[in-house]
Amino acid sequence: MEATRRFYEDILGMPMVSAMKESIDSTNGRKTPFLHCFFEMGDGGSLALFQFLPDAYGPANKLPQDGIDHHIAMSVPDFDDLAELKAKLDKFGYQNCGINHGFCYSLYVRDPNGMLVEFVSDAVNELEINEAAAASAHQELEKWNSKDYSPNNLERESVSYPLAPSPVEIISKVTRRR
Repeated sequence: MEATRRFYEDILGMPMVSAMKESIDSTNGRKTPFLHCFFEMGDGGSLALFQFLPDAYGPANKLPQDGIDHHIAMSVPDFDDLAELKAKLDKFGYQNCGINHGFCYSLYVRDPNGMLVEFVSDAVNELEINEAAAASAHQELEKWNSKDYSPNNLERESVSYPLAPSPVEIISKVTRRR
């Protein structure tokens, strides 16, 4: 948990606001000492992480291979904050990557537990993009359900961001578990 605290608090700037020591696992009623730490996200919410004794459940090494469907995503209000965060991750040796999704730019990194963490900064024309997506969302879902799998985010490259996207080799190294 100390490595986790250093990553979230010291590097990402999410203050640890609570460290509760518990003795009963409420999911099964079994006596199981554990630590439950909360890191403030800046919007009033918190990220909650647990540490159990080593013999309680065995190693927590069963994260999915890919982060595409299993990751934590957090919004960053200003792109300059994202660039500053990238510089900090680079300084402390955390391999990271950037992806231009068109509607947003995402910076990905793995925490000390192997969890993929995504930081998102929206495009300057976010409102226009979101309004257009909302207007066609039901139609696009209907197309998908009718087996029309053609992409509908073809303009993603037309949105540029201050940070360049990472090469696919780096993206693969960060987002796939080794």
